[in-house]
Amino acid sequence: MLLFWLPIGIFAVMNRIPIEAMTVVVLAHELAHAYTHLGHDIDGLDWRTDEFAGTHIAVIEGLAQFYTHIVGGNLSSLIPAAQTAFDTLLQRQHPIYRTHETWIAEAGAHSRGGSAYRHGGVSAGTKADGAAAVRYCCYRRGGAF
Repeated sequence: MLLFWLPIGIFAVMNRIPIEAMTVVVLAHELAHAYTHLGHDIDGLDWRTDEFAGTHIAVIEGLAQFYTHIVGGNLSSLIPAAQTAFDTLLQRQHPIYRTHETWIAEAGAHSRGGSAYRHGGVSAGTKADGAAAVRYCCYRRGGAF
């Protein structure tokens, strides 16, 4: 996995965030992409590369941000600045990187796991443009497309 250290360092310094915390956020986000693409879901299914590549960007980035949000919360006792780094970066990103916030809000304020994740698949399948997002939704439900 390739991380671009110079932009991480520049962003961290400009925003007075520890470089280590910013690195944790970027690494969590990139690992989330790898896990959602290459890992297996609760049903033992994986996400074929052609389907992953054709999936709406709101789903791809929404899932990565969702898991980054979870990781930041889980690491808050070890790396308190990680959540601040995530929130600061999120404020400066394209709105597509905020897709996960809708999933979390609609799944319930106290939902930090599967229900928000499942809601994301349904939400992306019904609200995002493009048939690939619908294919993703059906894929997660075990349907063929």
